[in-house]
Amino acid sequence: MWPLSFDCLQKSLLKTDEYLNVPSFPKTLLSANFKEFSQWVVTYKLLDINLSRYSDDALTIYLAQGKKRFNRLRRVELVTQFFRRPLELWLAYDRAISLQEAVYHVQICTFCDTHITPRNLLIQASLKYPNAVQ
Repeated sequence: MWPLSFDCLQKSLLKTDEYLNVPSFPKTLLSANFKEFSQWVVTYKLLDINLSRYSDDALTIYLAQGKKRFNRLRRVELVTQFFRRPLELWLAYDRAISLQEAVYHVQICTFCDTHITPRNLLIQASLKYPNAVQ
């Protein structure tokens, strides 16, 4: 939520609509407060933002905006979960067709139970005519 909140903050203070990607950050920052996290991003990204003139309370508006965006993102992710397996199957079938068109014999199977890993598709391909000159 904090990276999304920081994005709201930087958009407001820098008067921009461009998304600013927040890099991976030390997890110790999560035990700090939002202002310290924001200061770390400002320093890391070399942004022209002076956070010292803002109190923690003044930054709560950006935390609320970030929380709203985070909740919306989670709802979208729930919808995408429904389509994950059909998309994986489509991709595997598409790759299998490409291999068949390149003169391979192709089989698609699963290599383990879905409770071990849901990404359990295996594409096996072998040349139809292994001794043929290509």
